[in-house]
Amino acid sequence: MRGRVLVLTAERLAAIAAADPFTGADEKLRHVTFLFDPVEEVVWTTLRLPAADGEQAAFSGKAIYLYLPHGYGRSKLNNAYFERVLAATATTRNRRTVAALVELAGAPV
Repeated sequence: MRGRVLVLTAERLAAIAAADPFTGADEKLRHVTFLFDPVEEVVWTTLRLPAADGEQAAFSGKAIYLYLPHGYGRSKLNNAYFERVLAATATTRNRRTVAALVELAGAPV
């Protein structure tokens, strides 16, 4: 079985990070699910997310932004769920990791 690798330019990574709609929320409770292939908006709008109370998700073409106040480990809004329902390869990182990657890439913020 082959693994896939997602490669983003520093600018694209910074743009995804900057588009996070949950910027006022605790960074420990925020995650970004990066989609390897774009998903059409219509697919996203028809999903019935299994979100627990207080959980929020926002979609932006090749990324899904998550606010998970009960923690990622307890949420049904996880990488496996999105890969299954969107039929797309995905990888999820917490917001601190995303910020570190942006910094390492030397991307303009």
